[in-house]
Amino acid sequence: MTYDVAVWRHAGSPTDEEAAAEYERRCNQSEQRWEADALEPACPELVELIRRMRAEFPQQEPIWEGPADGDLASQADGEFIYITMSWDGGPDVVRFIAGIARSLGLVVYDPQDEAVLS
Repeated sequence: MTYDVAVWRHAGSPTDEEAAAEYERRCNQSEQRWEADALEPACPELVELIRRMRAEFPQQEPIWEGPADGDLASQADGEFIYITMSWDGGPDVVRFIAGIARSLGLVVYDPQDEAVLS
């Protein structure tokens, strides 16, 4: 079992329903770009979020899933990233992400619970 969150740049605080619609739109857009090999580089806010995640959770075995080289930013598509985390460390990482996201102008959405976390 995993913890999954989607994070994207967004001004303000969307409702759960607004975030669900935006999540679906961004997932579809990202999938199309991935298939076309046209993903955009991570925006500065996501790069900073990932930098802080690595500083807070510097384990040898990363809690979040990603490429073998550990470059989670390469999984982003511009202003959007979907992060999958292990069951063991996921809750701590989710709380951390939700706690700092707003200060970075990011929304954190839990697609499993269909709820905004920040």
